[in-house]
Amino acid sequence: MRVGLIFDRERLDQEHASLSRLVVGLLAEGIAVTRLIPDNFDPFSEDVRERRLGLVSRLSYPARSLPWLRGAAADRLAESLERAMPDLFHAIGEESWRLATAISQRMERPLVVDIWSAAQARTAPARRHAASVAAYLVPTEPIGEALGHRVDPDLVRLVTPSIGPAPLHTNALERSDEEVVFAVIGEGKDLAAYRDLLGGIRRLVDERHQVQVVLEIKGPHGHDVWRCARSLELLPFVSSIADAGPMRTPLMQCDALVVPERTGVMRSVLIEAMAAGVPVVAASDPMLRGVLGPDTAEIVETPSPERWFRTLTTLIADPAATRRRAAAVRSLAESRFQSSARVEGVTAVYEEALSDPALPFTRDVDRTA
Repeated sequence: MRVGLIFDRERLDQEHASLSRLVVGLLAEGIAVTRLIPDNFDPFSEDVRERRLGLVSRLSYPARSLPWLRGAAADRLAESLERAMPDLFHAIGEESWRLATAISQRMERPLVVDIWSAAQARTAPARRHAASVAAYLVPTEPIGEALGHRVDPDLVRLVTPSIGPAPLHTNALERSDEEVVFAVIGEGKDLAAYRDLLGGIRRLVDERHQVQVVLEIKGPHGHDVWRCARSLELLPFVSSIADAGPMRTPLMQCDALVVPERTGVMRSVLIEAMAAGVPVVAASDPMLRGVLGPDTAEIVETPSPERWFRTLTTLIADPAATRRRAAAVRSLAESRFQSSARVEGVTAVYEEALSDPALPFTRDVDRTA
């Protein structure tokens, strides 16, 4: 079997490690992989992980093109793929959807589409507009249910997210008598959620001065979040980062990972923190049921400055108890989010897609390729 994986820049920036694991896992299953990557992604500006995939076939496509030139770009890619023609395509990243739809229909190949957020469930390419779509992959059941209102629910497949080899274990709150460091991540879309959290942290700072915050600032309200921190006189206690994706290693050294928004966005940094023994504290997010819940995180059901203050205070009041719970969550994460299970799930979807009689084209596939 040959698969064309079409990535966009955002997914590569955010999830490069998990996507690399997927590629390696597919290769181990005997699947030939060709990666289609936007030309504005520079792997050598990231790290050596991309170089480890240097022997995997790779093509570039124009990340930005005028709408009336997209067909030409798809034609050029199709021509480049003729010598090693994929049996199906897998689109990973919202910005890859149009190209993936065009090239899969031109080459008469099935298309598998990755969906990783509730917002994308409302905008995913429906089969009536993209006849080649054979399946949609979702990370949680609620996102799948939401997607089923837009597309044929029979095409939705649940494939749980995964972690890689067990990361270095973090001894959370080991120096809580000296300093506590919270990593705060989010999409920067719900300003009120950030105000509630920062208000709770302000009170925590007033009561114990050894608090530091690593704050991810991005999204439509990123600047407003920074202004909120400034108005609360928290800037001396805040270090800002533009994107948590490339900062995973230092984030895993923090004493807790805090998620103030109900984003409905699946980010692998969440389960990687769990697997590293980092306590996760998050606003209740129904769309991430199965990933974020009482068994994996401290859930704040009705966020407010007072509720955040109490939750974080309880977390750091008994470091030993917090570490015991984090250890239990770590064991759960290692068993629930195995990389091999994800590869098996994706491979099963590929096999099913290649035998889908409802697609407008059929072909024999050499599954030994």
